[in-house]
Amino acid sequence: MLHIILMILKIIGILVALILLFLLAAAVSILFVPLHYRIGGWKEDKEFSAKVKISWMLRSLCAEIQVQKKGMQVRIWIFGRTIEQWKKTAQNLKKKKKERLRSRQEEKKKIPDKKLIRQEEKTSSLENLDQTTKEKKALPKAEKRDVTAKKKKEIAEEMPKVIQKAKKRTKSERIREMIGGWKKKIKQSWKNLKRRWNKIKRNLRNVSEKIQYYYKLYQEESTKEVIRFVKEQIIWLLHKIAPKEITGKIQFGTGDPAATGELMGVISILLPVYSYSIELEPDFENKIFEGEAQASGTVRIWYFLVIAWRVIRKKDLKKLIKRLKP
Repeated sequence: MLHIILMILKIIGILVALILLFLLAAAVSILFVPLHYRIGGWKEDKEFSAKVKISWMLRSLCAEIQVQKKGMQVRIWIFGRTIEQWKKTAQNLKKKKKERLRSRQEEKKKIPDKKLIRQEEKTSSLENLDQTTKEKKALPKAEKRDVTAKKKKEIAEEMPKVIQKAKKRTKSERIREMIGGWKKKIKQSWKNLKRRWNKIKRNLRNVSEKIQYYYKLYQEESTKEVIRFVKEQIIWLLHKIAPKEITGKIQFGTGDPAATGELMGVISILLPVYSYSIELEPDFENKIFEGEAQASGTVRIWYFLVIAWRVIRKKDLKKLIKRLKP
């Protein structure tokens, strides 16, 4: 007996260990397997095209976004097949199931069923009962119609009397009623204007108070430290996810030789153009912007986890978030 219990416990332990290993492998692959991206585009005259392709886990998951003058196109691949192909396979399976069910139903219809015969008999008896009940209900309805006709006649006889009473009202009474209505409208509009003006004053007061509050908050040393921390994290993340390879050939010109030269100098200082294989061709005579370029790099999920951990540990940031007014 103990031997059997031990064997069952061993099997359960092996299954639990396999599940944990599977979850660990999935977590490691999600965190550390890189997400590859490739961004490309070209422009010539008025025609242009841009493409973004993302792949993960040996291209088991892929996505592509293409933007052209005609519009945008999005495609997704799962294990080498597009979503449309997966939908078609699912539809084919559904069709096959429906065909099987139809064939089974046709086979059942050929064989006479006693239950169906009983149901038909019950429905016929119920229809007969419904007919009898309808005939019984028809009698009181006719009586109700007679009563409503009498009431309508009485109302028609009383209507001219009411109209005559309304005509007997003098012109002075009508004028008084009109003046009273105008007075009420003027009072109501004046009240509405006062409410709106008070609301605008309150909003302006609140805005000025918030500006003063946030200005004082910005002047504090703790907020400046938090801003420096946020900048450092953004720069670190951009450095990690920046493209590792950039290739292309770009021809540009502003139409003014001096402005084109200055732009070339700014681009060469700000961007690490010469560390990548990018060819820049300035045109000092014509106004032009043409060429093609591609950039590729990788992104890992653990970058965002590191930033999240640093943000959680930063106490000054928590205090600042609490002090922010909605």
